[in-house]
Amino acid sequence: MKPMSRTRSAFTLIELLVVIAIIAILAAILFPVFAQAREKGRQAACTSNMKQITLAFLMYAQDNDETFPGEPAATALDPGNRGSFYDVVWPFVISNYIGGRVANAANSFPQGIYICPSNDLVQGLDTGDAPDFPGAVPILQSYGITLDTTITPNAYRWHCSYSINDAVVGEADAPGTATKVEGTAIASWQRPAQEFLLMEAGLKGAANDTDVDSNDMDKTANEIFMKHSEGMNIAYIDGHVKWIKDARVISDGAANNGLGSPFYWNSSNAAPSPWRPYYP
Repeated sequence: MKPMSRTRSAFTLIELLVVIAIIAILAAILFPVFAQAREKGRQAACTSNMKQITLAFLMYAQDNDETFPGEPAATALDPGNRGSFYDVVWPFVISNYIGGRVANAANSFPQGIYICPSNDLVQGLDTGDAPDFPGAVPILQSYGITLDTTITPNAYRWHCSYSINDAVVGEADAPGTATKVEGTAIASWQRPAQEFLLMEAGLKGAANDTDVDSNDMDKTANEIFMKHSEGMNIAYIDGHVKWIKDARVISDGAANNGLGSPFYWNSSNAAPSPWRPYYP
C-alpha cells in the first residue's frame, strides 16, 4: 500500500502582501474614526466641565444679589480705571461652589473641572500686568499659585482651559468707546441665551490671561481654542452650553473687531452673530 504524501501549505509572498495591504487599508479607514470618537468623548467631558462652571457662576450670583463676581471699575488698585481683576482670578473666586482646586502650572499632570481633556492650557499673570497684578496676586497665592521665575517675564501660572467674557466681570471696552464695566447683574443681560459667559481659551501650551477680550476675537489673535471637530464649546449666561463651528475667516482682522468675531460670517454684511455681547 502506497503511503499518503503530506503537503505543507503556506502563504505565498503575493498572498502575504495582499493581506498586509488589506490590513493597512482597514487601519487607514478606522483610525480616523477612532480618533473622531475619542475627540467626541473629550468634547463631551469639556461640555460637562463648562456646564458645571456656569452653574457655579449662577450659584455665586444667587448668593450675591443676582450679580456676577466683580468690583467697582474705579479703585485705588486700578489706576488705569480699566475694570476689576476678577477677569483674571474668576476660577478661584467660584471654586468654592465646585469643590475643585485650580492646578498650579508646576503640576505636570493637571486634572479637574477647569481643564479640557484636549487642551491643558497654562494661564498666566505676569508681574507687569497692571492693574490686575496688585489685587489678583493675594488671591493666587492663597490658592497655592507661586511665582514662576523660570520664564520671562516672571508670572503666576495655572492650568485653566476656559476664559471668561470680560464684559461680565469687568474690563471691557464697547466698540469705539472706553466703557468701564463692573461685575454685572444677571438681569442686565438682555439676551442671556445668546450672550456668552465662557469660551475655550487659546492654543494648547500657550500662556494667556483667563479673560476673553470680547471685542477682539479675530482669527489671527489665537485667543480661543477651536480644536473640537473644527469648533469649540461655548457657555452662555443663561446656563446652557453648546458646540459651535468655527466661522471665522482670515479677513476677520482688526477692522472687524467687535463686529461679530469669532463667529462673524463674512457674507452677513457685519450682522451681529449669535455670541455677540449686548452690553448692559
